[in-house]
Amino acid sequence: MEIFLLRHGDADTVLNPDPYSCPLTELGQQQAAKLAGQCVGWDIQFLVTSTMARALETADAISEAMPHIERWDINDLEDINQDDLMMDPSAGPLLHTWTPEQWRAGYERTWVRVTAIWSRIELVARAKGRDRLAIVGHDSTFALLLLSWLGLDWRSLEKLRWPFDAGSVTKVTLDDDGAIAIEYVNRV
Repeated sequence: MEIFLLRHGDADTVLNPDPYSCPLTELGQQQAAKLAGQCVGWDIQFLVTSTMARALETADAISEAMPHIERWDINDLEDINQDDLMMDPSAGPLLHTWTPEQWRAGYERTWVRVTAIWSRIELVARAKGRDRLAIVGHDSTFALLLLSWLGLDWRSLEKLRWPFDAGSVTKVTLDDDGAIAIEYVNRV
């Protein structure tokens, strides 16, 4: 199975700090169009996206270029956010204000939702014979997926980091025997 991890296009988090509704910038829209063209070339068979605005806008560009492919918009692929702290009254929506303990709790909860939804995505993709998928999302969810595929858990984020630039693509090949290959297709 080939999985293309598509980091959403550039978004303006300074003028719009709301993590849910932050739209793409003009550069982000150009990056989304480029990603759409690449998905056509790779003959993507299944598109999955986070429901945060910047990811949805990026996925919309792909859907426009490939209207025939099945698409799932999934809340569980959202970037780490305040909801992951499960009603911690001291946590604010701005991640840079979180304490180290809040970050750990947030990543643990994000890990649970991301690995669970991956199991469902993989099951459906394999049942439908879809072996080339694109996932539009965020650096935190992609890092957690990679850790899971490597047999590690969320605590490994303290030691392992991957750069996922806006508009970048990371190709992951999962073999039936459990082998994994990770490569950057492009970095903006």
